Amino acid sequence: MRTVLLAAWLAIAGLWVTVGSSAGQVPSPPEVHTTSPDGLLSGAEERYNRADLDSALVGVSDYLALPGLTPRQRVDGLLLRAYCYAAKQEENAAKRAIREAWDVNHDLKVDPDRVPPRFMWLYYDVMKELQVPEPPRTLAVLFFTNNSTTDHAALEPLSQGIADIISTDLQDTASTIRLVERERIDYILHELEIEKSDAFDQSLAVKVGRLVGAHYLLMGSFLRMNDDVRIDYRLVKTETGEVLKGNSVKGKMRVVMGLIDELAVKVAKEVGGAVDAAGRTHKDMDLGALMKYSEGLDLMDEQRYGEAREKFQAALEIAPGFALAQNRITQLNPVAQYTDNSGSGAR
Repeated sequence: MRTVLLAAWLAIAGLWVTVGSSAGQVPSPPEVHTTSPDGLLSGAEERYNRADLDSALVGVSDYLALPGLTPRQRVDGLLLRAYCYAAKQEENAAKRAIREAWDVNHDLKVDPDRVPPRFMWLYYDVMKELQVPEPPRTLAVLFFTNNSTTDHAALEPLSQGIADIISTDLQDTASTIRLVERERIDYILHELEIEKSDAFDQSLAVKVGRLVGAHYLLMGSFLRMNDDVRIDYRLVKTETGEVLKGNSVKGKMRVVMGLIDELAVKVAKEVGGAVDAAGRTHKDMDLGALMKYSEGLDLMDEQRYGEAREKFQAALEIAPGFALAQNRITQLNPVAQYTDNSGSGAR
């Protein structure tokens, strides 16, 4: 009877817990589930990638509140916080996170291919405000001038599409060559109020090269006439403005991607780069994929991120192995999806 009464009293009090079959056994403390720092950060990154930015920011805050994070772990968390704010177009908050990351690591490096659009501009702003000297650079690839007599207007996006492909070829296959990011060149052109559609005269190009910290500039032009195309380029020493090398590649327009790779091989050799794998990346790729990709770059620069993503997706449908297009889609997804969902529109 006493046992029954005690059980009833405990049940009413909310204290009765049955553990095993032994009456009177002391209940075990509740199990505590812990999440590793890597798990918390990975979860926040997944939410960022699917444009669940507010939830990602909560996850980042939980991560950064963990005790015992290494400096590298703190920087990873702070940069993800900056990516989220940049995608939400909250630029001051993004810049605060970049400054905090720099306070942790004064040798802060950011991968331009991972970040949301315009993030690198915020990064350069912070570095300028902190008066951080530019790291030594080797080569800046400027936009190519369109001199085509056939389909001139339609081919205008190739001006930066060619430059982007060459830069990627050199970055991926010529490990001894250090390149200025495309975003850094955009940032300087914006500061100088120079339109990318304007042809670079050599003195202006040298000025841009010095401001981005390049030792060498790669300048060029392309000319389509009927079914043929020729791409000319010259390598300029920034310090003196001297033209060190001039060369060209030419062939049929349908194989222009292979010609661009061939040009990258020549440039790599001229600046002492390793070129073992160069020239094979895009050899058989369809011209249509390059055009869609180039159009996407133009739309990115106009901050029309949803439309840009559609162009990169179209390029990927034409050429499923086009890694550059896939990288751009991944880069754009958080900001494009967030803009679509919030209805806020692009800046």
